Amino acid sequence: WTVDDDGAADFDNIQAAINAASNGDEILVMPGTYSGSGSYQVCQTLGKAVWIHSSDGPEVTVIDGEGIRRGFSCFNGETNTTIIDGFTITNASGNTGGGFAISNSSPSITNCVIVNNTTSQNGGGIYVFNGSPIVTNCTISNNHADNSGGGIKSINSSSMNISDTVICGNTPDQVNGGFVDGGGNTIAEFCVPDADWTVDDDGNDYPDADFDNIQDAINAASDGDEIVVFPGTYTSTGNEVVNMSGKSVTLRSTDPSDPNVVAATIIDGENTRRGINCELHQTSSPIIEGFTITHGYAGQHG
Repeated sequence: WTVDDDGAADFDNIQAAINAASNGDEILVMPGTYSGSGSYQVCQTLGKAVWIHSSDGPEVTVIDGEGIRRGFSCFNGETNTTIIDGFTITNASGNTGGGFAISNSSPSITNCVIVNNTTSQNGGGIYVFNGSPIVTNCTISNNHADNSGGGIKSINSSSMNISDTVICGNTPDQVNGGFVDGGGNTIAEFCVPDADWTVDDDGNDYPDADFDNIQDAINAASDGDEIVVFPGTYTSTGNEVVNMSGKSVTLRSTDPSDPNVVAATIIDGENTRRGINCELHQTSSPIIEGFTITHGYAGQHG
């Protein structure tokens, strides 16, 4: 079966293809945005052993819950032969499970991006009750649950297997409940920024950061580079905490638009040194954003 939201296929929506399919069928979904029209979910897999996959990947094939319905529901004893492959699931919402709600079922979820979904209870990205789903090569980020399991909530599902998956930036937590770590996973409070250099003072927020102090990142950077600094308190032993060294770089916190991040990313002069020094007569154009700069001191010139 084929699906294309523009209509040049067997169906223009995924649910109609699932309804028509039999066990063992393949449902190929063309690029587009699929939102459904029901009250509860965009797609319900109906216990069928089908391979639902995009033709061109999650970047261009989107399941959009429009803020009023979840992405996928698997409630009918699905096994790992129910495969959901290659979608972005976003803007989905449910009372339990925003992106996915799985109960007494064990589908396979692979090559998916599960981002910016919400639930008023548990499991912003994925909610699993009494199941053993397989999650492989996915990104689960920036989802929210009002109770727990911002990324994943697992109840009676300790055999759920997760591998080669990034789980980050979800609130209030990343994974709540048991699972099997199949290897290759990154689970972190903050998502890895797309930056040239990263800084984390203690390695707790981002253990793979390039440096533990801002000045070392400035020293390594070239004009045009971006340096992202994770929350923490940064100081030094010199005349300033940060000397921009005449470089045209962007120096920012992980989220300059979030007051909580700004408040938690501190450049502290300890009342003995400047916070940031952009050198006298500097002709470059650095960008500095998203920090709390405090306790700076200089005998003259700020």
